[in-house]
Amino acid sequence: MAGVGLWFLAVALVTAAGWLLTRRGNFTQTLRALGFAQSLYFLSIFALYRPAASIVQTALFALGFLAVWMGAATAHKVTGWRTLLLPVVVILIFVVGSAIANILLAGAQFTFESLLMEFGVP
Repeated sequence: MAGVGLWFLAVALVTAAGWLLTRRGNFTQTLRALGFAQSLYFLSIFALYRPAASIVQTALFALGFLAVWMGAATAHKVTGWRTLLLPVVVILIFVVGSAIANILLAGAQFTFESLLMEFGVP
């Protein structure tokens, strides 16, 4: 269940990156494009053949990355040099968002501990 939530979070990150680059597209279009791009992983059935498992998994990872990249570019109508920036912007949004979330959680933890000390709870 957590995997589904993380996948929706990834779609939201890609949507934010596409919107920052083009001001076009929305979550639904991105969800549809990335969902179709994920259909590539049905080919992972070939990884059951042990001698080819690592090759298949590596190829699926690379092709999956390219499919998501092309799907996001299509959903947001990204063209030209901005297409090359799309994965970079996704990574930047992830890093900055994670840093902001950590700062906010640290502040909430400090506040909660201060309140507990104020009420005399060790």
